[in-house]
This record gives sequence, C-alpha cells and structure tokens, in this order.
Amino acid sequence: MIDLTPSSWLTQRFGTDSPRWRLPPDSNALYLSDADDRMIVAIALSNAQAEDVRSLAGSTATVAIETQLEGTPLGLILIGRRTDHDEWRGVATWCNDTAAVRREMERGLNFSEQVISEVSSLIVIVDDNGNIKRFNRECERLSGKTEAEVMGKNALELFFSAEESEKIRANLTTFFRSMQSWETERHILTKDGPRLIWWRNRLVRNATVDQWFLVCSGTDITEQRRAQARLEEQASTDSTTGLPNRHAIQNIINLAVATKPAKPFDLLFLDLDNFKNINDHYGHAMGDLLIARVGQALREQIGPGDALARFGGDEFLLLLYDATPEKTASVCRQIRQLMETPFTLQHIQVYSGCSIGVASFPADGESLSELVRNADTAMYAAKAANKGGVMYFSREMNNHLQESMWLDGGLRQALQEGQFSLHYQPQVCLRSMQAASVEALIRWQSTERGMVPPLSFIRYAEDSGLIKQIGRWVIREAMAQARRWSTLPQPLRISVNLSARQLGDPELLSDFMAAMQQHGFTQSPLDIELTESCIASDEARTIEIMSAMRALGVNIHLDDFGTGYSSLSQLTRLPLQVIKMDQSFIRAIPADARSMALLRSMVAVAQQLDFQIVAEGVETDSQLDFIREIGVDLAQGYHFARPMPADQLEQWLRQHGKP
Repeated sequence: MIDLTPSSWLTQRFGTDSPRWRLPPDSNALYLSDADDRMIVAIALSNAQAEDVRSLAGSTATVAIETQLEGTPLGLILIGRRTDHDEWRGVATWCNDTAAVRREMERGLNFSEQVISEVSSLIVIVDDNGNIKRFNRECERLSGKTEAEVMGKNALELFFSAEESEKIRANLTTFFRSMQSWETERHILTKDGPRLIWWRNRLVRNATVDQWFLVCSGTDITEQRRAQARLEEQASTDSTTGLPNRHAIQNIINLAVATKPAKPFDLLFLDLDNFKNINDHYGHAMGDLLIARVGQALREQIGPGDALARFGGDEFLLLLYDATPEKTASVCRQIRQLMETPFTLQHIQVYSGCSIGVASFPADGESLSELVRNADTAMYAAKAANKGGVMYFSREMNNHLQESMWLDGGLRQALQEGQFSLHYQPQVCLRSMQAASVEALIRWQSTERGMVPPLSFIRYAEDSGLIKQIGRWVIREAMAQARRWSTLPQPLRISVNLSARQLGDPELLSDFMAAMQQHGFTQSPLDIELTESCIASDEARTIEIMSAMRALGVNIHLDDFGTGYSSLSQLTRLPLQVIKMDQSFIRAIPADARSMALLRSMVAVAQQLDFQIVAEGVETDSQLDFIREIGVDLAQGYHFARPMPADQLEQWLRQHGKP
C-alpha cells in the first residue's frame, strides 16, 4: 500500500512532490521521473485518459487523472503542454481535492499564458533546431497562420527566405553555445509580404523538460523604416527640382575625391544669368517653376554615370566622371544650346541662359571646398566676361582674389572701427500675433563701399576664418542688447546664427559664458541657430557643443530645415528645441502643391518629435493662412517686418503690441 499524504510517496520515490511526466506519441504509458531521469515509473493510462492528455496544446494547461500505483488509487494533476507534434511533457502533483488544485493552478498559469498570447509584441519560442514551441496571437495576426498550424514546424523554413534561413541556421548553434542575448533586424515572410522585424532574442532554460529554448520578442518596424527612408529622401532632395540638394552632391563629390586610385573628373558650376530679373518681374512662383524646368532639362542632358544637383538658388552642380576635354566641351556646348532655348512657363516664353565654370580634379583642387570654390570662381569669371559663356578655372583668375583681399582687409577694419551693427527681425507667435523673439542679423556699413550686403561677405568670412571674430562680436552685442531689453514686461529672446567654423572654435563656450557674466546673466537670453550642414560636418562635436549650450539656458534652432540632410535618427539624437522651415518652402505657397504637401509632412514629423516650428520668409496672407492651418508655431518675414535696428524694433513693438 502507498501512503498518499502529500509529503510521502512521491517525495520518497522521486525526491520531489512534483515529478516530471512525459507521454510519448505511440503509447498510453505515462512516465514519471525525477529531475535527472534516473528514477522512472510508468503508469498505464486508459485510452480516454491518454486522449485527455493529448488534447493539451501549445499553451500550458492541466489535466486531472485517477490511476493506480502498486494497487493503490492515486489522484494526479498533470500540468504541461504539447512540446512538439508528437510528445507532451510537464510536471505532476498529488492532491486529494483535484478540482480545487486544478482551478487554482489554471488561474496562475492562464495569466502568464494570456500575457504571452495577448502582448502586442511578436513572441516566438523555438528550440535549437528552430522548431516552433510557442507562437502568440500577434504572430498569428501578422503571419496569417495559427499556432496549431505551425507548432513543431521549423520557423526558418516557414518565415524566412532561403538565403536568410541559411544565415540564421548557421548562427543558431553558435548562439546556443554562447548563451548570450542579442538583437537583430530580419525580414520575415507574412501574409502581406515581407516585413522587417526588430528581434530581441534571449535563451531561457525550461527546468520542466531540462532544455534551453530561444525566446524571440519582435517588433514590426517596417513602416518606421519606410517613413525614415522617405524623410531622408526628402531631406536630401531639392523640393523644387527633385534633384539631389547641396548636401547630397557634397557627399557625392567627397566620395569621388576619396576614391583610390584617384580618377579624374570635372565639376561644372552652373548659374542662371537672367534669373533675378525673371524672379523680380514675374514673382517667386514663376522663378521656382523656371528652376524646376531647368533642372528637368539638365537631367535629360547628363550621362547615366554623371551626377547633377541643385546647389542653391539658381545654381546647379554637374559632376562629369571620366572627363576628357572633349567630353566636357561637348556637355558645356549642349547645356548652352539648351539654355538659349526659351522656356514656356504658364504661356509665357522666358529666356534665361547660364554661365558655366569648370574645375578639374585633381588639377584644380583635391578637396570638396577647393573644387567648388574654384568652379564658382570660374563661373563668376564667365559671367563677368560674357554671360552665357564657359570658363575653365585657372590660377590667373585674379578678380576673385582681389575681391577676397579687399574683404579680408575690410572686415578686419570693420571689427576695429565698429562698422558692424545688428538688425533684428521679429518672430511672431501665430496664436497671439505678438513678437515672441527676434533673430539678430549682422549689417556692415563700410566707409569705402557703404552698406555691404551680408551675402557679399559672410561666405568669405567663413572661408577665411574671420567669422570666428565676427561671431564673438555678434554674441557680445546681442547679449548687451538683451540686457537693455531685460526691463520689458516679458524680455525678448534673441537668436544668433552660428556657422560650422564657429562651432569648431575651442573658445566658443568660454566666450559665450564671458559675455553672459559681463552682462549679469545666469541663464542665457540668447538662442543659437545652426544649419544642417553645421551638424553634418562633425555630429559628435556638434552634440557636445549643443549640450553645453543647453546647460546655459540656450535653445537650439535648426535653421533652413529641408535644404540639407538630416535623418530621422539624427534629429532624435540632437538636443534641438526649434525647427526653422526654409523660406524656399514658404515661397512655394500657394502655387506648388508638392512643396506644400512636403511642408505639411515635415511639420507633422517635427510635431511628433516635439519641436517648436518656425516658418521663415512669410510674405503674403495666403502663406500665413497655410502655415497656421498646418500647425506652425512662429513665423518671420516681410509680412510682419523687415530686419531693423533696435530702436526701430522698439517702436515697432509699441505699434504692434509688446511681447
């Protein structure tokens, strides 16, 4: 006879009151064993009992059986599940009150099973051969297959391409041997086609069956990757022409320069000759339409291996690989003939023409900046000599050098003699329609030439490094103005522009903090504006500077967004607060539906990333209405006010409402 008390017979025989059980596919013998399978006892089940046990599916459940051992009735509760197509395993427990134990065990088990089944992640459990042991509801939804259909089948054969399957199969043994968790991206085959899944994989031991299993938790990132690709494409593509933008062509040129062994190529710098007159006479919409048509026409002229991009404004860059003098001359001739033909824009014939400058690699430069600068110099020489002409860069082109020399001396003199001043353009809150902040813009009143436009000297200042000294003056002057405005009911924040050169200045932070201390600020009243090219030049250094600036109370603005290159992952890494939409998108309102759609999508992305949004270059009521509609926060442009000196801005504030 057997003592049926809970702590007696099972413990004496198996060393535990919850021995393992196993039911093979070809027998009704239920095998009970200890943890090491050294003590095994077989119990004969009736056909009905065996059928009950074999009804267990992939989720853990319980079955109560009444049997006999050594002539004594024995009540057991079997807790377990089907482990593959032809075997069932689990643990057994003794209990007088079978119904109560079954009910309490199922409550606990069903909760964990329900979590696995209902969790929004994909959960798949496989053995070291890749055979499926668990397959939750999210997997069923995505794959179109039920757990019953896939149980015991090989996941690699069901859901992966032959190539992917071989790669994974080769790695499985290594993973099980190393016992390390890992994460990876894999495409799987589903009822809706291939989907990209981010898998988090962990090896877990099932003590019940003494076996290791791979628990795979997955997230479908297909749409996320597609959205990121679209955003990256938008950020690297010029919205007006559909061509690569400035940053994209810079990457292409850098790659060509870095190719070893070096392969010669020619860089053509194209500038439309009559664009300003067309823009002024017919308006920006017509100007953008001309740019789009020119881009399309140029695209049709280039060879399949060459690269064309809109560099900015009315400028295009064309990179000719494997260039020979004959090939370059032929392409320039074709472009000139093309541009001599009128473009029909909205039933109006427009003549433009273009001037072309050519720089050759490596003869005329061995870096991106040198090649672009020399091609630009040659283009200006062509424009000065004869609009519609072509000029090849030569070291004898002194006009540009002379201008550079004048700028070098003039800018240094301007710093010494106080010829610079700051003008301020308000940024208006579209909810209150009052100025919320201002952007500081430098002006140069030369004693020799009078008012020199910023576009005439900023580029040289950046190339020469003088921008660092000019930038220090701007920061100090803006900080002083912020102190003067600190008595306003709500002091205006002032944003200043920083270039890539300034970000590389090791004294930038110390100069900034010294200016704050000089004017008694513990938190900065200034914000900084960076272009996408600044960030792309050295992301790690930029993030370091931005983080230090943020600690001082500075808000970081990403200026001219959409004209450079900012990936979604990059935007999430940067400590940004404000996105400034480039004015080229605003000018397209309301004529260019594609640009408006692109602007709407970029605003939506910026809102999802919790950025404040500023629209630059707002000039008309229709532009204002549209940016309001899509949720832009702030706007600046001639519709509100032109840049003006501080005293005029104060008068403007009194007339239009104090901040």
